[in-house]
Amino acid sequence: MSWASIRGHRDWVQAFQQVHQQGKLAHAYAFLGPSGVGKRRFAFELAKALCCEQPPNGDLEACDRCPACLQVEAGMHPDVSNFRLPEDKQEFPIALIQELIQALALKPARGGRKVVIVDDADLFNEEAANCALKTLEEPPPQSLLILIGVSGDHFLATILSRCQQIRFGPLPDADIRDLLVAEGAELPADQWPIVLGAARGSLGQARLLLDDSVRQFRSDWLARWAGQRLDSVALAEKLVKFVAEAGKEGAAKRQRAALIVGFLTELFETALRFRLLGVPAGQGASPTGVLAQRLEATTLSRLIDRCLEAEHHIERRLQLDLSLEAWVDALAQEMSGRGP
Repeated sequence: MSWASIRGHRDWVQAFQQVHQQGKLAHAYAFLGPSGVGKRRFAFELAKALCCEQPPNGDLEACDRCPACLQVEAGMHPDVSNFRLPEDKQEFPIALIQELIQALALKPARGGRKVVIVDDADLFNEEAANCALKTLEEPPPQSLLILIGVSGDHFLATILSRCQQIRFGPLPDADIRDLLVAEGAELPADQWPIVLGAARGSLGQARLLLDDSVRQFRSDWLARWAGQRLDSVALAEKLVKFVAEAGKEGAAKRQRAALIVGFLTELFETALRFRLLGVPAGQGASPTGVLAQRLEATTLSRLIDRCLEAEHHIERRLQLDLSLEAWVDALAQEMSGRGP
């Protein structure tokens, strides 16, 4: 049935089925975890199971055939609403929060539950959070609010404290590969470890890595950072150009930017492990081996922190080109010993 499409999160499927059987489903959840691991898909499968008009055995399961299930799949069910941050905004407009509250307050049209799913909910500002607070404290009957974000650290405490937190981990490599193959992906055997390793448990990132040009950029990008001379201006120009090639949509550019930041996060994390545990045989000439031998552990740790800051800036939708240029410059300064 419907939950069969959920990979890597079976424990959470069973947990929701159990609380539903016990009549203890909460009124608000915060779905937290890395991008591309299936949080949004899980939220819609949960909504579909709650709205299903012919649930198998009466369980929290969708039949995938009744009108309600088909409407949820098509994004047309009157009791399931989805809100997300407008592409041109960095914070949720109050008008959108008010629309969200109104949607949640309406009685279910088909007799089940009213479900509101909010993407990018960790971008609520204080004004937006205060606007939504009363609804979280006094939820309408038969309503369910699902807030989706990357990290609880980015949520305002007033919001997060009134939600049950569901933390989604990275997807296993085997699940990502199975899903990609089911979508028609074809790769030479020696390329799968590269794609799966660089994806870091994200199906969304793995899809980007199926592009030959992205994998080629990764190879060249890592080699440049392990080179003897760093030209931060040239590196920043190369990066900004490659991100721009993702297209006109801001979301596609941010996704590609996050992937490239992840390349260096993985590079520095592996180099730090090599530095602490020793460079494995045959890895001395690799970018990770070179950096492990060249840089101190404290420097590598600071580089990782810089990458995590860059990921946060991308998630917060700060000016992308300027953020990437500042990130490259900060890394170059750290590696040259000129960092703060």
